[in-house]
Amino acid sequence: MSFGSVLRLAVFAVLCLATASNAITVRIQGLGSVAGSETVTARTEQLVYQFLNIPYAEAPIGTRRFRAPVPIASWSDVKDVSEPGRPCPQPGITDQLNPGDITPAVEDCLSLSVYTKNVTAKYPVMVYIHGGSFYLGRAADHPPNYLLERDVLLVAIQYRLGALGFLSTMSNTIPGNAAMHDIILALKWVQDHIADFGGDPQRVTVFGQSAGAAATSALLYSPLVPPSYFSQVILQSGGSTSAWAVDPNPIENAKEIAKYAGCDVVRPLEDVERCLQELPVLILLKALDMHSQERMMNQGVNNIGGCGMVIGGPSGFLTEDPFNVMRSGQVRKDVRMMAGATKHDGSFMLTGLYDMLASMDLVNNSQFNQYDLIDTANRIFGIDEHSGTLAGYEIEALFTEQDLKSGNFSHLMAGLIDASLRRL
Repeated sequence: MSFGSVLRLAVFAVLCLATASNAITVRIQGLGSVAGSETVTARTEQLVYQFLNIPYAEAPIGTRRFRAPVPIASWSDVKDVSEPGRPCPQPGITDQLNPGDITPAVEDCLSLSVYTKNVTAKYPVMVYIHGGSFYLGRAADHPPNYLLERDVLLVAIQYRLGALGFLSTMSNTIPGNAAMHDIILALKWVQDHIADFGGDPQRVTVFGQSAGAAATSALLYSPLVPPSYFSQVILQSGGSTSAWAVDPNPIENAKEIAKYAGCDVVRPLEDVERCLQELPVLILLKALDMHSQERMMNQGVNNIGGCGMVIGGPSGFLTEDPFNVMRSGQVRKDVRMMAGATKHDGSFMLTGLYDMLASMDLVNNSQFNQYDLIDTANRIFGIDEHSGTLAGYEIEALFTEQDLKSGNFSHLMAGLIDASLRRL
C-alpha cells in the first residue's frame, strides 16, 4: 500500500472519530437522551443536526399487531439515532432481507426523524407524512437538505404500511386505521417533545404527498385529533375524499387477503383474525400483493383492501365519510390549507398500467391503444365513470389528434400521466 493510500485512510479514520465524538446529544424530557449526527443544506451548506431513528411507540408486534400503538417507554442510556431507522415492512425492502432476518423485530419500525439547525431555537415545525399508496415509503427517503435552507424544523414520521397498518375486520381485534393512530401518536410526541430540539409546538404544519396528503386530509375530519396538534396543512396530490384512500369493503377484503395467506376463511371470524395475527410478516405482504393485483386488474385501485382507511368501526378514527362531511358544510378544524398536484405525480401509476398491459401483449397493439386504452386506464386508475363523458373530455384535453392516431403507447404517456391524476 502506498504512503498516499495510508495517509488517506488515516485522515478518513480521524474524520470518523471526530464525527462520532462531536455527535450532538439532546435530552428529551420524560424519555431519555439521544445522540444524533450532522448533515448540511443543499445550497448554502448550513449545518443541520439530524436525529434519524427516534422511537415514539413500542414495537407493534404480537397482540399489538393491527392495533393502536402504545407510547414508547423511557430509557436510561443514550440512544444512538445517528443512522436511519428500520423501514416499516413493505414489498421491495422486507422481501429482500435474508430469511433469518425476517423476524417479528422487522415490525418494530415506529420512529421519527428530527432535523434542526439549532436545538435552542423556537423554529416553526413541519411534520411530513410520506406517500406510497399506504403500503410503501420510509422517512429516510425525505431528507432535509432543501427545506432547511429556511429556518424551520422538519419531522419525518414512519407509520405502519399495508395490511399491518390498515387491515380491518371492524372488530376490536383488528379495528383498522392502526397507521392513522400511529400518525396521531407521532403528532402528540411532537407536541410533548419538539421544544427539546428547537421547535415551537404551537406552530406546526402537517404536510404530505399522495397517500401522505390523504392521511393529512383525514386528520381534519377525525374526532381523535385535538385542534392543538397543528394549525396548517399542505396537501400535495392527494386527499381523504379520493376513492383509493378508503377501503370500501374492509371485512370482505380482509377475508380475501387471509385466504391468499392460507388462512381458513370458512371458520369463524375470530379464528381468521387469530390466523392473521400469527402470520409471518412476509406471507402477509405477499397475500396483500396477490389481492391487490387481482383487484387492480378486474375492479381498479379503488377496490383494493388492506391499504386504505376505514370509516366507522371501533377504531374511532373516522366516524363519517369525509366527502359527506364536506358536502354537509360541517367544519371540524379551523386550519389554514394549501393544496395542489405535483407535476407528473401520476407517473408511478403508469408503470403499473404498463406492466399489466405488457403481460397481456397489449402495449404495442396500436388498435387497442387507439380505441380502448383510455377507458382501460380509467378503470385501472379507479375512476368510476361509465357514460363515456370523461373519456371524451380526456381525448380532447390531454391528447393530440396525432398521438391518438399513432396508436403508440409512448406518444400517449404524457396524457395518461395527467389522466391518472384525476384519481386524486
